[in-house]
Amino acid sequence: MLPAAAEVSMSAIRVVLFSCLFSAACSSGAPAPTTEGFPAPAYASLATDHTQLSVELRTAPAQPPTRGTSSAELRVHDASGKARDGLALTVTPWMPAHGHGTSVMPVVTPTGDGAYVVEQLAFTMPGTWELRIAMTGEGGFEDHATTTIEVR
Repeated sequence: MLPAAAEVSMSAIRVVLFSCLFSAACSSGAPAPTTEGFPAPAYASLATDHTQLSVELRTAPAQPPTRGTSSAELRVHDASGKARDGLALTVTPWMPAHGHGTSVMPVVTPTGDGAYVVEQLAFTMPGTWELRIAMTGEGGFEDHATTTIEVR
């Protein structure tokens, strides 16, 4: 049999361990970003700086996105409406009011038919953000586009 002080210490340890395990099991964290299920209507449509291309933006899991990690789909078309594949895209989230971006670099994956999925869009706080999109392609092609997003 343990002395009374040791029994109290063991009880306290059990309570702390149970609390830690319960907390870990019940925490939901942020939902994982999704690359499926982008909504049909675009959140934003924009022309590139040189007006060579048009870009439609859709976000998931919410549109507009909320604070945390989101995904986006960019659909790129030329002036005739033809889907534009074969581009390398770089997407930079930027919060102009605070003069900063994020520490997480989004990953862009082409999925065909002019669509590019952007994962790991980390919006660290609600407010007005910009998505700065740089596009390069064969033959020295280079263009840019920027759109504003209201993160909730």
